[in-house]
Parts: sequence; structure tokens; C-alpha cells
Amino acid sequence: MADDDELDDDEGEEEEEGKSGGGLKLILISAGVLVLIVGGAGGAYMSGALDSLLGLESADVAAEKAAAEEAALPPVYYEFPELMVDLKQTTRKRRSQFLRIRVVAELAPKNEERLKLIEVKILDGFQTHLRGQTREDVAGKTGTDKLRAAFLDIVNNAMAPARIEAVLFRQIILQ
Repeated sequence: MADDDELDDDEGEEEEEGKSGGGLKLILISAGVLVLIVGGAGGAYMSGALDSLLGLESADVAAEKAAAEEAALPPVYYEFPELMVDLKQTTRKRRSQFLRIRVVAELAPKNEERLKLIEVKILDGFQTHLRGQTREDVAGKTGTDKLRAAFLDIVNNAMAPARIEAVLFRQIILQ
């Protein structure tokens, strides 16, 4: 019987060791799984994979969406008043040379109010530029292209940071 008591004691010790070892294993496995889940979620968040699920968008994506919405709207054409300007003389002729021009700006609808507010500044820039030009400077296709580029710069500098898309000429008359 003494042998039976010793065997019972040995079995009790093994059962106690098994119970405490199982609890430790469960804690270690749970901690490992938790670390993997947290690490995976953190990695997915940092890489941007969760942005669409969380409703977050990068600045680039938001800017692209805004540009696409803006591009969907048709452009607005704003017509400036007719300008009549005397051109710079290259010789001592008695008769002055004049340029009569009607300019139209193509722009996004959101920029129309800004353009109306600074129209006087833009017209002054147009006249100042034109008074420095000679007849030869504005004649022909190259002259028209130079005027278009100069007017585009004048308007865009005045409207910064807003921009216009194009400058169109409704009428150009050299006298």
C-alpha cells in the first residue's frame, strides 16, 4: 500500500505540472496571436491598405477627385471690354498706329468671380504691354501668338493662385 500512496503522489505532481504548464502555454500562444494581429493591422495601416476601408484618402487622391469634378464642368468664357491702344512708333511718322482688340479668357467657373474683381488690374496690364509694342511686333501669326502668351501671363500673374486656361482673340485690327 505504501507503493500505491507513492504512485498516487507522483500522479498528483504530474497533474499539477500539466495544469500550470498548460496555462503558461495558453498565455504565450494568446500573446503571440495578439502580437501578430496588432503588427499586421499596424503594417496595413501604415502602408495605406486600410485607407479605403477607414474612409481615409491621401491628399493626392483627394486632389485628383477634385480636379475630375472640376473638369466635368464646362469652361466659362469671359469677354473683356474692347481695347484701343496706340502702338509705339518706330519712325517719326505723323500718323499714329492703333490696335483695336477684343480679348476673351477661358477659365474654370470657380475662378470667374476672382477675374471680375481684378478686371481693372488686368486691363491695365494689357494696355501697358500693348503700348510698348510696335506694329511689327503684333502683326501676323507670330505676333498674335506672342500677344496670346503675354496676355496669359498677365492674367495668371494677376489672378494667382487661380489660373485661366486660354486667351482667345475675338477681334484684332491694326490701323
